[in-house]
Amino acid sequence: MMPRLAPTIRFVDNWYAVQKIDQRTFAIGEPCYHQQNWSYLLLGDDSSLLFDTGSFCRDITGVIAQLAPRALTVVPSHMHYDHLGNIARFDTIAVADLPILRDCMANGLLTPSDPLFLPKSENNTAPSFAVRTWLPIGGEIDLGGRSLTIVHTPGHSPDSISLVEADRKRVFAADFIYPGDLYAQVPGASLPDYLQTCEVLLDMLDPDVQFYCAHGNRMDDQEHSAPLLHQNDLVDLTAGLNAIKAKLSSGEPRETFTAGSKLSDTMNIRINNDAFGTWGQ
Repeated sequence: MMPRLAPTIRFVDNWYAVQKIDQRTFAIGEPCYHQQNWSYLLLGDDSSLLFDTGSFCRDITGVIAQLAPRALTVVPSHMHYDHLGNIARFDTIAVADLPILRDCMANGLLTPSDPLFLPKSENNTAPSFAVRTWLPIGGEIDLGGRSLTIVHTPGHSPDSISLVEADRKRVFAADFIYPGDLYAQVPGASLPDYLQTCEVLLDMLDPDVQFYCAHGNRMDDQEHSAPLLHQNDLVDLTAGLNAIKAKLSSGEPRETFTAGSKLSDTMNIRINNDAFGTWGQ
């Protein structure tokens, strides 16, 4: 049975669903996929940007061709398998200029390392692709009449980035924050990095900001739509991480939290021992 969609969303085939956020912003969802992935297509006057390319389950290029009339650049939020599924199908790829990603280059191609790609999760093979542009952290992407700032948002993964569209009070947050279980139990996850990123974002973002996220959390009887969070959710994440840090500092054992911790009515977090870093030592 096909998942239920909110009235503003439509299936374009038997896999991908599209939500029109505004005239130049589209959320492209995979509600049939167990991780409920969402990628985002942003149109400018001169060019278009696709933030993430979905899972390995289906070819996304036909959907993009229907929606993006202008030159397209693909930007991955990070190198986990569920965000790189179609990346090798595109010609123009821009990647965050981070040392950990530069280290993945060989013979002119970027091939994510196993700790960054997580190949065993769904038995996928890491793609190799040419990087057209290295994007400086803190730099701007100009699509023509539309500008986005590249922000390094580690926590879930050391190479994670988000795109901030300040004038529209939006953040395309990828896996940094979303409803449901946040993953800090994967290689490279870091609670200290999570907390530091929260503090940076709280300082820089407008209180009315909206976070468009990369994963949904809909049950079988619920309608699917692009996952949307707000400033209060970032505040809850920050408070939850600070609470974990404080309890560890007071002597509570790490094992208390590795089974998962509730952050709010919207979010939980899964944690492995490596993600604590120096907390609790």
